[in-house]
Amino acid sequence: MSGAPRGLGATFFYMINEGRLARIDVRHAAVDLTPTVTTEGVGVGSTEEDVLKIYAKNITIEPHKYDENGHNLVVHSTDPTRGMIFETSQGKVTSFRAGLYPALGFVEGCA
Repeated sequence: MSGAPRGLGATFFYMINEGRLARIDVRHAAVDLTPTVTTEGVGVGSTEEDVLKIYAKNITIEPHKYDENGHNLVVHSTDPTRGMIFETSQGKVTSFRAGLYPALGFVEGCA
């Protein structure tokens, strides 16, 4: 089950698995509203360099499945059941998500 509430400068999608929130996706910031960012200040429109600098000790760079000019920047938590993934294209964050594995790793995600 998934949904798409709007607000706070972004479109949010959420994934429910077995009655529990498993993942939240932030797909794009609205032009005239305050962008949604992580507590470290990273969000849609941030650069790959920003993400790599802020999460340097806990990040893995993977190729993007659908965008040859993009990456998945996988931020590993101290808790291996959860994490964050920033999707990029041409050096900029296009979306990001946080949640629990295995839902976090689903490429197609929330619709």
